[in-house]
Amino acid sequence: GEIALGPATLQCHLIVPSNRQNRFGSAFEDDFFNTFFDRQERRSLTVKSKELKLSVKELPQEGKPENFSGGVGNLNFEASISPVDIKVGDPITLRMSVQGDGNLSAVSFPGLKDSEDFKVYEPAIKEEGGVKKLEQVIIPRDKDLKEVPAFEFDYFNVALNKYVKISKGPFAIKIVESSDEKSA
Repeated sequence: GEIALGPATLQCHLIVPSNRQNRFGSAFEDDFFNTFFDRQERRSLTVKSKELKLSVKELPQEGKPENFSGGVGNLNFEASISPVDIKVGDPITLRMSVQGDGNLSAVSFPGLKDSEDFKVYEPAIKEEGGVKKLEQVIIPRDKDLKEVPAFEFDYFNVALNKYVKISKGPFAIKIVESSDEKSA
């Protein structure tokens, strides 16, 4: 529908050259004396914009992915894990990031849930410098695991006018027996 923005009002102060005459005469009209005797004055100013009307379209329901991230714009998604050579019970750090043109605050990351394969801890999510980042600790529970599954990030690309899916992974891991397991 239609959304109206504004009008916006800005109140500010301007520093302008003073119109006052130098009371000491022409010998003191030198640039040095003008700056020395503060030949400026402060004036208040209020600026008001016009109202802006926007026509906002709803996101299409057709083709909307079940795991839609909430992202709208032109976005890029990255995911990685480290380390990849571990022992059972050792932590792996999962890192994801989204950046690009769009409202990153509305974006939610694909998740890994607590399961028989992984113990999953609460992620740390922060947004800085036009990048939204996630860091999450996961711990493999089974020594026979060979990978961390792939992550799919779905968003609506406004330039293409369609939903886009970006997949990262799966991520290969190598779990070695700990010295405790070998001696048992």
